[in-house]
Amino acid sequence: MFAVVGMVGVLLTPFTIVSFAAAICSPIAIRTALRARRSIRNNPEAHRGAGIATAALVTGIAGTVLAALLMLAVVAVLAAVVGLVAWVVSAIL
Repeated sequence: MFAVVGMVGVLLTPFTIVSFAAAICSPIAIRTALRARRSIRNNPEAHRGAGIATAALVTGIAGTVLAALLMLAVVAVLAAVVGLVAWVVSAIL
């Protein structure tokens, strides 16, 4: 379950429209993976899936980083567009 949330975050990140969903899913995957790893470490006989918890942690971190980079790219493109429009308007006036 936890790895699925992280993988969803990583897979949704490249799409700008759903990058906000990835930005929400990925930190949740990190949080739940850390809780799962702690639970497995505390009681290994009752819990299994250390590999899945590690995969959720890795994909959650990757999704968070990719979502942050994508959001920075979107802000940079918007700033460039606004600057270009301002330059064109000032040239016309």
